[in-house]
Parts: sequence; structure tokens; C-alpha cells
Amino acid sequence: RDGVGLLFVGLALIVSASIWWDMPGPAGDTVRSVIAGSMGVVGWAVPPAMLVIAWRTLRRPERNGPAGRQVVGWTALTLGVMGLVHIAHGLPRPAGGSEEMRDAGGAVGYFTSAILVDLFRTNYVAIPLLVLLTLFGLLVTTGTPVYAIPSRLTTLRDRLLRRPTELADEESGRPGRKGRRPSRSTGDDEESRK
Repeated sequence: RDGVGLLFVGLALIVSASIWWDMPGPAGDTVRSVIAGSMGVVGWAVPPAMLVIAWRTLRRPERNGPAGRQVVGWTALTLGVMGLVHIAHGLPRPAGGSEEMRDAGGAVGYFTSAILVDLFRTNYVAIPLLVLLTLFGLLVTTGTPVYAIPSRLTTLRDRLLRRPTELADEESGRPGRKGRRPSRSTGDDEESRK
């Protein structure tokens, strides 16, 4: 997995040199046209996203789960965000020209949003579906089941406020790890039923 993480660092370097600093030459032109054409205005966020993927892969690969989960999660997250960006920029169509597409969500954003908007004939259904797709991608990428969202948000809040876990549990009125009662064993359950 180190090779995959380092590959993403190298790709982030190439894409950032092409997108942010207009790297000259055919390689820079190709990368720029592919990223701008497919991702539109969100192309500037591709290098940081690649660095996040590299960091997650290099730092704690065992927490990422199987590679398929990461592919599904990042794909869903990308499709949802790109579709939302494309709708936010007025849902330009390819017939309007490539410049309008690049100023919105690019080809990926068009593909994701146009299918939903054309199918349901309204943004009021397409936007919530794209938000759900984005949230699904985020949950899959982080390996968070829906029932664990409140506890993950509490943990995030405690980390941001730099609270120790036990202090945060006491302030919220919840028992900490030390104050929890041990679970009953199977023998205790049988005796209480008699």
C-alpha cells in the first residue's frame, strides 16, 4: 500500500503543477485539458484530494478497509459533489460549448446531474439525491455506519475542543468507560429468569 500512497503523492504533484502553476509542455497541456474538461471548476481541488487519499493510505492503511470500499466511496463522493457543482452553475449543456462546461462541473458533473434532472424534471429531487450520494460516499470512505454518526460527531467535537474523552463524558452526563456497568453474563440471565 505504500506504493499506492506514493503514487497518489506523485500524481498530486503532477496535477498541481499543471492546474495551479500552468506547467508548460504537452504533458501539462494534456493534464490541464483532462482535469478541466472532466472536473470543471473543481479541478483545483484534485491535488489536495489526492494528497488526502495518499495520507490515508500511507498513515493507517488498515483503517481504510478493502481497496474496493475506497474506490466505491471516493467515486460516490466525487459524483455527488460534481453533480451539485454543475447544478449550482445553472446546469450547462454540451451544446452551450466546452467553456461553459469547464466553468461548471465538467463532463463528470454534467453526466451525474443531467441524468437526474432529465429523469425527474426538477432540481428539487436531483439535489437531495446528489446530497445523499455525497453523504454515502463520505460514509463508505470513512467506514462509518449510519448508526455510528452521532458518536463519531461527538468524538470529532471533543477532538476539536481538545477535551479528554472522560471529561467530555462527565460534562454530557453520559457514563465514561470507567463508569459503565459490566454486561451480564449468560449465567446471570438464566438465574434472573428462574
